[in-house]
Amino acid sequence: MTGSELKASFNIHGLPLEISAVHPLLFEAFVQDLSRFRVSRPSPSRDAVRLRLTALPDLTYGNGYPSPFSPYREAGSRAIAASGNTVTCYGRNTVVVLSSFREPAIRAAVLPEAELLIDPAYHYCFTQPANFWFKRRGLFFVHAGCVSSGSEGILIIGHSRAGKSTLSLCAVQAGFKFLSDEQPLLALRRGRVVAHPFPRRIRIDRAAAGLFPNLRPILKSCPSRRLVFHIEKVWPGCIASSCRPRILLFPRFQARGRLRLSRLQPSEALARLLQDDHFIWYKNSPQPNLSHQHLALFEKLARQASAHTLEYGNRDLPRIPSLFHRLLDHG
Repeated sequence: MTGSELKASFNIHGLPLEISAVHPLLFEAFVQDLSRFRVSRPSPSRDAVRLRLTALPDLTYGNGYPSPFSPYREAGSRAIAASGNTVTCYGRNTVVVLSSFREPAIRAAVLPEAELLIDPAYHYCFTQPANFWFKRRGLFFVHAGCVSSGSEGILIIGHSRAGKSTLSLCAVQAGFKFLSDEQPLLALRRGRVVAHPFPRRIRIDRAAAGLFPNLRPILKSCPSRRLVFHIEKVWPGCIASSCRPRILLFPRFQARGRLRLSRLQPSEALARLLQDDHFIWYKNSPQPNLSHQHLALFEKLARQASAHTLEYGNRDLPRIPSLFHRLLDHG
């Protein structure tokens, strides 16, 4: 660990973000994941969200927080202190996040051990607390993969192990454009829901990566259990600027299953969308109108797009691109 401060500036679909860190490992991971949005100089806007990443001493649970966290009591996601600050603790003090809605600022302290990284820390230290400021700009995360053909897109909605990355890569390999395999940003534009890209580096297990010929060179050079890579380095020019979601897919992977598609009514699709963790976490936000906007966006999305459940197994993956094209052609 070094005491020198590292800094980088970003603009994520109009949200200025300034990252400073004395945690080199976290800083490098964040900069790599957000590289598409990096800018050469800080934004002059006072609305820039400032994210500071520091190392957290290994505290025995219950001993309290170090400065600057010590003045604040730990609060659940729905409890906001009168000061406008909230502290949220994860993993028995392995990640502590202080969100200040008035500044705006996020201070995150994380234990330095490499095994803590990177996915949980990225979510807890950035996307979850920054959700508030994205929503204020009319941008809403959804836990989904997103691919497009032309201007029309498919949202692949599900939690971990549903196959969002695998299904997204199947489509990209066949010529679809890519927006995200984890959390695109949705917005309401001129009465329609639009998806904007949020392409983190893809993280995929070796077993799943072996299904894609383009990933074999990475497999040979990477001994770790999970591959981490920028999709544009494998499929150059594959990232779309935006799309209009026309299809909602709720996948379920079954190793020995067979391909089965079932239509959902808009009310059923909306009920599933409302289980999205990005919606649940901030449904009682300090500004209730943001939750109302999020709900209105999901209601519009459920009416705008046709929705289906998809059961599939590994043997069905070669058929996924043609299925996606058929759905976009016929709904």
